[in-house]
Amino acid sequence: MRYLKLILCAICVHVSLCVPAPDITDSTYQVLSSKIDTINLELALLRNEQVQTKQELIEAKTEIRRIQENQTDRYVILLREDVTLLKSKLVNVNAALEQRMTSLKETVSGINTSLEEKCQSGEFGPHHINPRPSYPVTLTINFQPAFKSKPAIVYGLKVLDSAHNANVRVSGSITEMTNAYFKFTISEWANTVMYGAKFSWMACPKTNT
Repeated sequence: MRYLKLILCAICVHVSLCVPAPDITDSTYQVLSSKIDTINLELALLRNEQVQTKQELIEAKTEIRRIQENQTDRYVILLREDVTLLKSKLVNVNAALEQRMTSLKETVSGINTSLEEKCQSGEFGPHHINPRPSYPVTLTINFQPAFKSKPAIVYGLKVLDSAHNANVRVSGSITEMTNAYFKFTISEWANTVMYGAKFSWMACPKTNT
């Protein structure tokens, strides 16, 4: 029963891996699929060896019973030794099978982790003295890679460089955002003379909670 559960577990894992994960490139999927196919082949070979070893064990036990009926003690001893070796072989096969199952589970776990969306961050904004930027300035920041849906985003002013003899006025706002990019406009007004304004940002996938 224990071996049957291991085989059923391997089949369940194989079925779950046959459904392509969304938002994964063809090349990455091919690499992952190749690794999984290799592991599944190894598991199949181990299961076949397990079945063959069990069959040999059954045949040996049958031979022992036959010889016992003929009261041939010497052959009984030899066959019992064979049975002991077969049992040891079966233990090794089962251990190898369990090891490959553990490796497959770790591979699946690694695949799932690689597919999880992560936060992204960066900074943007012009900074030039001569000639100074012409405000307002609208910049497009692309997410690498794109999120599955529109993320949550925060931003803040990081660097501000303006003339010392004029009032400082600066504003920054997101004017457009999708799951793949956002547009940000930096502005000055009145007599402000601004040479540079940089903003930092962080975008994270939204949770369902």
